[in-house]
Amino acid sequence: MTRKPPPQHGERRCYIAGCRRPECAAANAAYCKQYRVTRYRTGPKRVDAGPYADRVRRYADLGWSRRQIAEQAGISETTIVDLLSGHAKRLNPDSAAAIRTLPAEPTDVPGRAYFDATGTIRRGRALYRIGHRVVDMAAELGLHADSLSLILHRDSGLVLASTAHAMDALYKRLRWTPGKFLANRTRATKRDWHGPFAWTADTIDDPSAKPDVDEPYRPMAANGRDSLRLPEVRHLLALGESEASIARQMGGSEKYIRDLISKDRNRRPAAAA
Repeated sequence: MTRKPPPQHGERRCYIAGCRRPECAAANAAYCKQYRVTRYRTGPKRVDAGPYADRVRRYADLGWSRRQIAEQAGISETTIVDLLSGHAKRLNPDSAAAIRTLPAEPTDVPGRAYFDATGTIRRGRALYRIGHRVVDMAAELGLHADSLSLILHRDSGLVLASTAHAMDALYKRLRWTPGKFLANRTRATKRDWHGPFAWTADTIDDPSAKPDVDEPYRPMAANGRDSLRLPEVRHLLALGESEASIARQMGGSEKYIRDLISKDRNRRPAAAA
């Protein structure tokens, strides 16, 4: 995308950027004088901000920051903030003309674009819940483990577009593959972190979406034989693990796991009835 040249001395843009040289101050004073004259003669001239807010929002949705959009259009960041928040209902012609210089559809993403972190947080937490360590995920993403841990312990925020894309790819590759650290499930439960089954492709990136929480754990027998947690067995079965593999991972005998699964299957229709 072709960028506007930086403000030059003698232009009002240079004055707005903070320069106070006489020629820049004179350009700003001339603009303000002409604006007052025009306003006195014809009344305020402002245009509907709707179409311009839509154009700016397309850039924001792609990951452009407010500052990057403002710099690209050559207008103040405050104007971009007002458009994105919906506070700006009318827009002055100069700002409208500046926004029209932006292509209607963004053609690229700036190198340090930021995305909403919701999807990245949920994907990382889901992988952690099924046994993948933060340090291993961080290595795959090219992050320090502490950096990824900070992201996962937030409820919202922004992440680099590159991090969001990398986490999405990692999640698609590992969401059906349990990790080796099954104790993560207990830690994740205490933190209210949900696994892959709690989200769909339509909800995982939506900040307003609520997780589809698994049914709560209930013992199958009074003698406590299911102390290895039936929900974990169901989860591993859903991931395609064999009875032998589940027994090996959970430290029980294959016969015990097979009996547990059999009891659960016999119990479910009765519970549904």
